[in-house]
Amino acid sequence: MAPMPVNDLTTSKDHVCDISLNGNDWQLVATNDAALIPTDDLDWIPAAVPGNVQSDLEVAHRLKPLWYGAGDERLIEVMQQFWWYRKSFFVPAHFIGRRLTLAFGGVDFSCTVWLNGIKIGHHAGMFRPFTLDISRHVRFDADNELQIRIDPVPPELVVYLTESDGAMSGGGPGYPQDLAPHFFVHGIDRMRQILQDLKSPTNFGWDWGVNIYTLGIWRDVRLEVTGDARIESTRVLSTLNDDHSQATLQIELAVDCQRPLMGTLACVVTGPGKVEIAGQVSLRQGEQQLAVSLVLGNPELWWPNGHGHQPLYTLTVNLIDGESGQTMARRTTRFGIREVDWQQVQGAPPDFINPYRLVINGRPIRMIGSNIIPPDLLFGRMNERGLHLIELARHAGLNTLRVWGGGALLTDDMYDLADAYGIMLSQEFPLANCSPESDPIFLGNLQQTAGAIVRRLRNHPCIIEWSGGNEMKWRQGEDHPALHVLEQVTAEMDGRLFRATCPIQGSRHSPWNYDPDTHYSHYDNQALTDNIGDSLLMRYGEFGAATPAHLETWLREIPPADRWPADDEANPVLIRKNVVRAVFGDDFWLQKSNIVRLFGPIDDLATLIAAGQFAAAHGLRYAVDALRRRGERLGGLTTWDYNEPWPNGAGSYLIDYDGRPLMSYTFMEQAVAPLALSLQYESNLYQAAAGFQASVWLVSDAPEATAGLHWEWRATDSQGRRLAGGGGTSNVLPQQALVVDRLAIAPTDDASRLILLETRLRDAANMILAERVEIIGSAESDSPLRGLLPGATGEEAVRPTTLTVRAVATDDGGLALQVTNNGAMTALFVEARPLIVYRSDLLIDNQYVCIPPGEMRTLNIKRSIHSTQALTLTQTGWRVVAWNAPEVIVAPDETVVLVVGRQDAMCQEFDTRPKGARSLIMHESLDPAVIPYLVGENGSELMLQFQASAAAAGQAARLTIHTADQAPETPTSVTVWGNDAVFWAEHGPGLGVQDTDPAHLAFPATIAIELPAGVLIEGSNIIRIAATNGWFTLDSICLVSLPGP
Repeated sequence: MAPMPVNDLTTSKDHVCDISLNGNDWQLVATNDAALIPTDDLDWIPAAVPGNVQSDLEVAHRLKPLWYGAGDERLIEVMQQFWWYRKSFFVPAHFIGRRLTLAFGGVDFSCTVWLNGIKIGHHAGMFRPFTLDISRHVRFDADNELQIRIDPVPPELVVYLTESDGAMSGGGPGYPQDLAPHFFVHGIDRMRQILQDLKSPTNFGWDWGVNIYTLGIWRDVRLEVTGDARIESTRVLSTLNDDHSQATLQIELAVDCQRPLMGTLACVVTGPGKVEIAGQVSLRQGEQQLAVSLVLGNPELWWPNGHGHQPLYTLTVNLIDGESGQTMARRTTRFGIREVDWQQVQGAPPDFINPYRLVINGRPIRMIGSNIIPPDLLFGRMNERGLHLIELARHAGLNTLRVWGGGALLTDDMYDLADAYGIMLSQEFPLANCSPESDPIFLGNLQQTAGAIVRRLRNHPCIIEWSGGNEMKWRQGEDHPALHVLEQVTAEMDGRLFRATCPIQGSRHSPWNYDPDTHYSHYDNQALTDNIGDSLLMRYGEFGAATPAHLETWLREIPPADRWPADDEANPVLIRKNVVRAVFGDDFWLQKSNIVRLFGPIDDLATLIAAGQFAAAHGLRYAVDALRRRGERLGGLTTWDYNEPWPNGAGSYLIDYDGRPLMSYTFMEQAVAPLALSLQYESNLYQAAAGFQASVWLVSDAPEATAGLHWEWRATDSQGRRLAGGGGTSNVLPQQALVVDRLAIAPTDDASRLILLETRLRDAANMILAERVEIIGSAESDSPLRGLLPGATGEEAVRPTTLTVRAVATDDGGLALQVTNNGAMTALFVEARPLIVYRSDLLIDNQYVCIPPGEMRTLNIKRSIHSTQALTLTQTGWRVVAWNAPEVIVAPDETVVLVVGRQDAMCQEFDTRPKGARSLIMHESLDPAVIPYLVGENGSELMLQFQASAAAAGQAARLTIHTADQAPETPTSVTVWGNDAVFWAEHGPGLGVQDTDPAHLAFPATIAIELPAGVLIEGSNIIRIAATNGWFTLDSICLVSLPGP
């Protein structure tokens, strides 16, 4: 039952309903005294629920942008204060006589609750929902004030949080052999010991985040209106018969009743088909369990992504009072029907303790995916980012995400979307890198917390297995009190497979980086074992390759003075952004030494990023290829890691904090294609005198056997000259890996020659199923891959080509960019980039595609279903770039009348040179480099002259002025002249730093002005912008004509 908004309270006449108290209408204030209940005269700020204290402070500009540069030192003070939330809500008179329950999905970490000035409860436990019966404390037909006090960080943890938030996460000079006392893992342990319960270990930033002790109401709050009986939880357990023609559904309810009564239990299952059952029940006072079973004929089965559809069923349960006939309680839950079995992988002993071969609905399915960590370090605001991540997982062809134990649980919407998209979740409890305590208090709290987690998630078909946490200091089958608690809870409350941790017997973690000298032999080693060394590898839980972040992230999040040299190991900002001295060694995660090893010295950031992203993507793709070549001996693989929880400068992730995939994402998408052609070789660096050899493999994770597959490979040099080639036709079975050819390149006396290896796989109808290019360089060169780089010159440079692009809008709102290679050389790594706005709400097919000479490939672009971007894909405009071709600009469509700059939260494209008072200047050129970035300071104004078509002149239009910063404290008055029409707007205060420091990230905002039809005229138009009582800096200006009525 979806909660209704709080403003529907006055109109709801339902005897049973859930009313959401979520929203941005909460307020927040701090006190230093737990006993001081705040009053109206204190400095309350707006707050969001779900949310976090730190996020609300950032939104209210009480903190600087949290992730920029060196951060905000006031975060230490924030975590040491008591924080008070409050909200007023109206309860109508017709709720008199009903049972009113205040339900909290999760508070981080502990809190006390007041209603109308009366203390009604206390709670501790980040992952434990709790409820409070407020029936006796509510004012009916009146407003009610709810106040929640959030407790601060325990004082003892402050030193751990501050000392471990730096180089090597506080490992100290003796790291890694001799760890300092406040090393972050010690801090995680101490946090758990003090709180005697589970709180997200991500509060200590590991080697890919930053320390932040989260506080706040991070999950939903709702008011439940019921009768005497309340349904506290539901469980649906489905069992299929042998031929899957019938499913038996066992429904279990936890019910709390305020008095003994007779009633009716009515259960309805809807979805693909419908079945219902009703019967009398006798309820006693207090908590009790009810159970009922029913049979569903011809159920539609839930399948993982790539193996079928994901039909979902909805169970609605009503408890009806036998005397009045009124519904006392109602609950709905969604579930899927599938059969899960675990078997031994090929070659494993029959009695091996960890079966890794997953069988769904009778079909063996290899788990292929990555490790998801919290989409935001501030968990209360991670939902929208998280939904896009689930969407991108399906788009890449992944079927699994490991919900890593050092993080937090996902949001309800994320679990629901994983159900809908067939993304299997290996769900770990939020424990990591420890041997938990064994005292009765902790074990009791662990039991309650684990039970709450299982109760919340068990009806999701996406949950495929449970795990006791990340890299725990126990193994499967060992004797540890906390391990036994988790085993017991999962067995009694759910029944899915429980694994003690990852890695365990048969599974492995490491390495997390790409080393050109050891990479290939490691992943191709058929004797590779688990981390214990006792068993052959059966599942690879974590492995990865270090990559630099996108250039836009560096420009936005890292101050100019800290960007270069990018490997400055003494730079505190680069340390904070995990570019250097993050973990393992001083060069993690950028690993510039490896980039230089392949490309030679690089003296600019953009080239370093391009080279580093390619090296990581290549390394990750080869690793996944090699693991899939193990065939049925490998049950699953999950790369480290899938995403990042804040904007790093480097890491080993596939998708950045903005939701934009890196090159590694696309190369992994190539590697996990259901049917793929891959190359096995000893190194991507070869000895010219020995030539180059490789094996050509065909691998399958397709649902069924596939016949008539046409494969081909072609080797060329950097000028496009053919060196060798081959091809053939093959058949392949599911999870089969077979060698279809041997590739050999003759020796040469050219010790600097690049080899480009193109592979392509087509189906029986000649449709391309998979294609890629691999680059091989000379081991004798000190910069073996330098000729590959964009802008490379000289004899070693890859031969240039040219592109043409045709943009076609699709019926579903997408955009197809049809890119043709006009030259005699393959176009390398063709990429589509948004032109007038930096947007990451996209799903792009064929990103980084390599296009053979004379051929065309289509980059299909769709916007995320969760997108909030106002511009359409055709209005966005596009830059189509390739590593060896000039870029091609696809201009925004004709509805975009005027655009100046690119909306990216920065004013870097504009003229940021200091200027004194100046007169008004007409800018006929719309090049932002000649337009002053600051409007309002010293009386400065902006005047732009532009042309409008006859069609645009007849339409209304929307002018959006995107500002990168604004004057602080008070609003700025903005006046806009559109030809002879005048418009006014108030622009809220900002951080107020860019008037003197234009590179500093601030709080971007937008001024939107509607221009009525008739303001624009055909031909020359003038827009004039002025600011008084303040100022703002320009991010971009966009004028879009609006469709007519």
